[in-house]
Amino acid sequence: MTWQIQIPFADRTESLVDVAAHARTLETDESRATVRQLVLDARLEGDRTAGDLLDRLAAMEPVERRQMLDIARVECGLEPTAEVDARERSTAATIGMAPGSGNPLLHSCSAAKCREIPRTEAGAWREVNVRRWWCEQHRHLAGEDDMRPVPLPWKLSPSGSLIPNDEADEASEAARVESRRAELAARDDESRAIAAEMADTERAMAERARRETPAGVPSP
Repeated sequence: MTWQIQIPFADRTESLVDVAAHARTLETDESRATVRQLVLDARLEGDRTAGDLLDRLAAMEPVERRQMLDIARVECGLEPTAEVDARERSTAATIGMAPGSGNPLLHSCSAAKCREIPRTEAGAWREVNVRRWWCEQHRHLAGEDDMRPVPLPWKLSPSGSLIPNDEADEASEAARVESRRAELAARDDESRAIAAEMADTERAMAERARRETPAGVPSP
């Protein structure tokens, strides 16, 4: 999976409170919760505007940005990116993908040293849903069930991760997803409350600075 930090903003000069509000435009609950947490962390680090946060991200090395993303994810109750990547690699290694294809429906002949593949009429690699595929020359070596269709042992979760395709677990998986959605929604509410508190604090600081600044001196 390719990871990136999405910072939704309309203008570099807008406040981090506005950036947190823009998080609602992101596609997934995880993305929205992660961005709001990144914004809160950035404010604690002294950033005030979208530009401050963007400039700090631009000055980081890739590994530093990855660490920053992981910290925000963990604070949101999500898995670190390395754990997600490791699980997907493990799943991909057990679902029967042809070597290097990245697709469980792309097979090559199961006979030793045979490099024949199923092809379309145009000669392209053709997808076939079988347990093991054998070319015409070696079809006689096939086991009784080799060429029969088989349900794929994986499916995509709502977040896009590969997970075991166990129909018996669908009800519990749906319950788990709903529970996770409710948890993230609660975190969204908490993030909005914190963002509102940040806005109140910003206004109080500005008002205090205005009162304490002598007449005729521009306020900071």
